[in-house]
Amino acid sequence: MRPLRWALLGASDIAASRMLPAIRGLGGEAAAVLSGSPDHARAYAAANGIERATTELDTALDGVDVAYISSHNPKHAEQARAALSAGVHVLCEKPITLDLREAVGLIHLSRQQDLVFAVNHHLPCSSVLRTLASMAREDAIGSLLGMRINHAFLLRERLRGWRLEDVPGGGVILDITVHDAAVIGLLREPPPATAAAQTVRQGPWPKGAPDAVMTVLRWEDDFLAQTHDAYTVPYNSSSIDIYGTEGSLHATDALTQDPIGDLQLRTSSGMSSVEVGERKDLYAVSVGAFTRAVTEGEAPAVSAIAGTQAVAVALAVEEAARSGRTVDVTDVARVLTLEAPNSS
Repeated sequence: MRPLRWALLGASDIAASRMLPAIRGLGGEAAAVLSGSPDHARAYAAANGIERATTELDTALDGVDVAYISSHNPKHAEQARAALSAGVHVLCEKPITLDLREAVGLIHLSRQQDLVFAVNHHLPCSSVLRTLASMAREDAIGSLLGMRINHAFLLRERLRGWRLEDVPGGGVILDITVHDAAVIGLLREPPPATAAAQTVRQGPWPKGAPDAVMTVLRWEDDFLAQTHDAYTVPYNSSSIDIYGTEGSLHATDALTQDPIGDLQLRTSSGMSSVEVGERKDLYAVSVGAFTRAVTEGEAPAVSAIAGTQAVAVALAVEEAARSGRTVDVTDVARVLTLEAPNSS
């Protein structure tokens, strides 16, 4: 079988630094790159060895198998719809869209076209987090009671652009809390029933979108999750704790783009380190799973349904913080069974 040809929709930092090495490492080809700026598109293509640079979406999609979308958040849905309509498989950065009905329509479209549609959440590809989730699901700590995610860090200077602006898709919730939700999705089905949250603006930059949030999520079976996400904390190690009736699991430094971190198990016997197996590049895991989904019919690392569910959690958190009340979280799988195939 010939190598998959990829179009990069968005001349982004993550595409150059993480995705191109993963794509090429698995035998794929970067056929085109799309940018709103012709000069940037040409420079990006030249710097990264990409065949074709363009500002036209149709041109970028011509003759490719896969569209990798890493453009600005509000463009994701339009570009995903164009790619799927053109018969091109889609791997999209989070969030798929900022509107759940739109995302449901895209999922239906991918099914009608018999195309793979997935989300490039990297954290569910971590061997540490996969091991943690597997152990929790297999009752290594008994019945699950709750979890806590600490995902606070200091935002790098080069990233202090749209993330800090009060624009659609800006702010810490749709950038970081949505990642937490994808990790929670490894552990818990169905999704949380409700969300409560408080946000603040703490950073030394001009005040824009919220840059720190704490949330509480509750499930129908009274499982609870708490998250702290922030761009404003310079000296911290990320962590995930899961609590059960027979023990707890503690992962440190695994909420990152690199295959690092440690996992520990605490039971009545004491604390022990857990082996997590081979530590593969997270983006290579995502691209590898997506490639096999296209060529062999396997499941991608994070399906469009799972990625949309993460957005549903993040949007509920945004509404909870904005309104000051507890908000119901949409169950995307249930919506998909109720919506007509041509919904959008």
